Amino acid sequence: MNLLKTIKTLVWRRAFWAGLFFIMFVFNGLLLLTYISNNRNALVYNPFVKSALPFYRGIREITNSIIDTAFIFKMRRDIGISQYRLEVKTSDLRKLNEAIPSSLSDEVISGALLFTEDMEETVKGVFYYEDKAYDVKVRYRGENANHWTRAKKSWQIKFDKDTPFNGLRTLKLIIPSDREYFAEALNNYRAKKLGLIVPDAEFVQLYVNNDYYGVYFAIEDFSSEFLEKSNKPADANIYASEDSQAIDSQATIFDSSNFWRKEAEDKLFDFENFSELDFLLSQMGRPDFVDIAPDIIDMESFYNWNIVSILAGSGHQSNFGNMRLYFNSAKGKFEFLSWDVGIKSYLPFDITNELTKKILSNPEYYKERNQHLWNYVSDNKNLNDDLAYYDGLYQKLKGGFYSDFKKHDNNISFNKRVAYDRDRYVALFNQIKGLFSNDEIDLNIQHNASKKLISLSFDIDSFAGLNLQSVEFSDGAQLTSSVGQYLFNNTEVVNLNYFGTIEDISKIKINLVNAITKEPVEINSIQLSDVSTFAHFDEISQTVDDFISMYPQFKKSENNIILSAGTYVFNQDVVAPKNTLVRIMPGTTVYFAPGASFVSYSPVQAKGTSSQPITFRRLNPDEPWGSFGILNNNDNKSLLEYVNIDGGGSDYINGVFLSGMASIYYSDVAISNSSFSGSASDDGLNVKYGNVTASGNIFKENSADGFDLDYASGEISNNMFLDNGNDGIDLSGSSVLIKNNKIERSGDKCISIGERTINTVVFNNILDNCHIGVEVKDGSITPIINSIIKNNDIGVNAYMKKAIYLTGGTANVYNSVFENNQTQTQKDENSEIQDHSAGDTSVLKQYLDIDANQAPAGLWESF
Repeated sequence: MNLLKTIKTLVWRRAFWAGLFFIMFVFNGLLLLTYISNNRNALVYNPFVKSALPFYRGIREITNSIIDTAFIFKMRRDIGISQYRLEVKTSDLRKLNEAIPSSLSDEVISGALLFTEDMEETVKGVFYYEDKAYDVKVRYRGENANHWTRAKKSWQIKFDKDTPFNGLRTLKLIIPSDREYFAEALNNYRAKKLGLIVPDAEFVQLYVNNDYYGVYFAIEDFSSEFLEKSNKPADANIYASEDSQAIDSQATIFDSSNFWRKEAEDKLFDFENFSELDFLLSQMGRPDFVDIAPDIIDMESFYNWNIVSILAGSGHQSNFGNMRLYFNSAKGKFEFLSWDVGIKSYLPFDITNELTKKILSNPEYYKERNQHLWNYVSDNKNLNDDLAYYDGLYQKLKGGFYSDFKKHDNNISFNKRVAYDRDRYVALFNQIKGLFSNDEIDLNIQHNASKKLISLSFDIDSFAGLNLQSVEFSDGAQLTSSVGQYLFNNTEVVNLNYFGTIEDISKIKINLVNAITKEPVEINSIQLSDVSTFAHFDEISQTVDDFISMYPQFKKSENNIILSAGTYVFNQDVVAPKNTLVRIMPGTTVYFAPGASFVSYSPVQAKGTSSQPITFRRLNPDEPWGSFGILNNNDNKSLLEYVNIDGGGSDYINGVFLSGMASIYYSDVAISNSSFSGSASDDGLNVKYGNVTASGNIFKENSADGFDLDYASGEISNNMFLDNGNDGIDLSGSSVLIKNNKIERSGDKCISIGERTINTVVFNNILDNCHIGVEVKDGSITPIINSIIKNNDIGVNAYMKKAIYLTGGTANVYNSVFENNQTQTQKDENSEIQDHSAGDTSVLKQYLDIDANQAPAGLWESF
């Protein structure tokens, strides 16, 4: 009994250690296989590793067999598909195998070796199907080594022309793994749904000399019979591209017909005629190819062929091969044949096919292709139908695949690849669908008022493309150009003409919709640029002769520009050049169209008389004109006498904002006996950075300020300011003597003094019936001498408006009269007002260098 027990113990111990050893062996083998797979590219060229490859492959086959055996109860061979039997002599099989390079050769390992003519030798065999035998010729097929270096190989079977098999002369049996198992079947299924013709294909089982080779993807060859069965003209050519890079690494299949062969041929010629293909390739070089493309290409066929590839994320039909073109001799056009499409995990946004690229460069064709694509992906029934077909193949055929011990993948890998590809099809479908709702748009709006032009520059990230539905203006302008353009390039520029006036381009409304889904599209960002400002830039430096040629209303005298007495209409901006003199003669009247301006880069002499004034007026009584400007003349003084300017506004000219109806910048000027009235802009007269003397003028009924001086110097005397909407006189950073003026009924201040104005003197003025008589602010210090300040809400006000000046205003009031003001003086905590109204004649000498008897306190001299 003890001996028996001991024997049993030993047996169990040996079984335990044997089992443990086997588990460790398998585990370490799997680790080794994983390492080798992950580092294959670095290891395969190592001589030691290469010598171990047979052992590695043997271990891999053993491992796969063990894994596959786990599926024994799921294995089926009777799965309801055709079973083909092939009988080939053992010696002939050996002959076929010997023609194949060693799987250990560097060319095979690197993937550089393709199927060659040396490997195309055929042997005789007998093909059996449903108790019928066919004498055939057999060889291996497939360009890449995966078709013929492994246990399971792809086959090509040729039948005698007198005894075709089901109407086929050539039958291709392709290893399903090369077509991603069910991927190519689904691609063909989709192609048929879209109306394309594809070769008949089915999954079959193959026995070679009674040895089970598993499931194959059987597909007919491209042939006249294929065309006839597809109800196409059969006496026609099918062109198949070769791998051009294998012949010339720099060439593409569209460079020459030498990179093509025929898989079906017409019978019209006694020689192999490539005229149709050669003609297509030559036409592709024409600059107008996209215009004539529909005359030689069946566009419906092209759209649907391209869509099959997109749905599979494929760029396999490229510049370097894998194209199949059929020339329909009844139509005189090429049609596209879907072949070996494959599947990827992403959408290839870079078009790798020059023919496709040229066709889709036309917006009309691109949009039509997208409409076809959207019709497919917008309907989830298409995806559900595709998946039902795919899943049906898997469920029907998986038992046959499980029982195939010759396939390269084990059954776990097979299941994973099938599931992975299914997920890829779903993801691609949804990704494509999402492309039609993913529109990213940036816009630059440029406005050129002188040319009545709006330029819309779009940066577009939109697969579907956009339709420009409408452009709306808030200020009454109307387009004279049509909209509705289709925008599909990354950058698109649309130029639109209009009539009327656009005051604010920020209020332009651009309405875009997705060109395919018709859904509104929001613009991410809008950049605005009013390029109107530089429309006349070149006119600054033009010659006087060029100016006269452009504006024949003017004449030339010596090197001067003359506007003679008479009545003129300026319908557009007029810009006089530098380095001349502009003379406007007495008795001249100019009517300005809305928005039109007259700007001179040379000094202006506009010397009218009391009986023959110079007049600037509105052409349209309901719309202001632009601005009269004198720019950049420095001390080359301009003279304005008896000039009446009315009804203007403002303008942008060559980067200068002319804020006044009359704008004189960086130019000295003397203005007398003139009037500035009815301005619709910020100022009736605006002077910047120049010296001005203004005497005997009238500023009345301007919408805002009557006279605005910015960083200017000079004298303002003996003028009338009546009923201006804002300030009578507005000073910023200026040094001006303001004397003997009468300012009445200004909407805000009679005189406003700000922005650190410290050398201005207000002397002997009547400031009547304004909101504020004098306001001094923001670091300004102003003496107010011998003035009458009456009937104002506030007589003198001092405060700090802008913190950057640190202090408010300082007003020193001398010898002045305050009469009937609601509040005599008012200041904030940052400001100061000193009232010396009791009388201090010394200030006259201090500020004006005159004696008291020359300026009686509190009186205003009439002019």
